[in-house]
Amino acid sequence: MRKHVQRRHDAHVRAHSVCTEHSALLDAAAGGQKTRDTLSAQVADVDRLLALQERSIEDRRAATEQGRLSRQGLRDAANLVIRVGKLVHLSDVVMGTMQLPTPGSDDELLAYARGLLDRVSVHAEAFVASGLPPDSLKGLADAIQRLEAARDAQAASRQRFTAASQSIRATLDETDKTVGRRRRPGLR
Repeated sequence: MRKHVQRRHDAHVRAHSVCTEHSALLDAAAGGQKTRDTLSAQVADVDRLLALQERSIEDRRAATEQGRLSRQGLRDAANLVIRVGKLVHLSDVVMGTMQLPTPGSDDELLAYARGLLDRVSVHAEAFVASGLPPDSLKGLADAIQRLEAARDAQAASRQRFTAASQSIRATLDETDKTVGRRRRPGLR
């Protein structure tokens, strides 16, 4: 798919180059200058959208890496709370049975971490008294937010890429009309 888009764009760039080279001849015809300007704008627009796609890919990679780091940070923060939770002596017997869920989806990890934070926050003093560093619960909340932000950034970069792809196809179709090329049915 991407090669087909690149080939179409390359053909339009070549057509633009020919039009620029023979601008004196084209500008003499009625509407020639306007058509040449339209073609130039369309080629520039596709160049801009292709660059946007590349930035979106890089943004997605960065968000994926941030997600990996955030996921590990969240698991570490939850593990600390769980280890100390087993030492906390409260009437809540469930504190001794806390354990980190097996690796699963980010949604499961986030849901578990939110539940753990809600459950432990009401007993924060007892956890601190049992050896939990005072800022650990805030660290757990921050880790939840970092993973959510990384996932949001990843989704946003995918949406930008998809929107650029749709715009590229539409602009290429319009450019085909500008250069007078007829498309064969079924080609995208």
